[in-house]
Amino acid sequence: MRMSTVRDEPRDRESPREEDLQGVAKREGSCRTGCAACCRFLTVNVNPDYFTGQAKAWIELHGIQVRKEGGICWMDIPSPCSALVDGRCSVYNKRPKACRVFPSSQAEIDLVDSFTGEKVCTYRFTKGGDK
Repeated sequence: MRMSTVRDEPRDRESPREEDLQGVAKREGSCRTGCAACCRFLTVNVNPDYFTGQAKAWIELHGIQVRKEGGICWMDIPSPCSALVDGRCSVYNKRPKACRVFPSSQAEIDLVDSFTGEKVCTYRFTKGGDK
């Protein structure tokens, strides 16, 4: 998961505060109980050298997806969050802000769906009052 700028205070709300998402489209929807698709992998920014020679093939043989997005290189590593218990977040009320605001863009929704190989994320984004 890509990290956002964070404040460390816990909140008991599903959606981020408006000031956390100023200047972006409005997020609508909610997580499906038991889905946890976005909690089953980690996305890490990596050195472009991982895209040359045998490095990419070796990495992909280990189940790690390597991709470029906007000129930036990323690895999507299958690694379930240690807080997942029976498909549910065991620290939900105190989860990090990065978890509370994810997904924060359509690209992140597409990433989750791509990683799972199917349309699983039920969130969507609208600009202003568009639906």
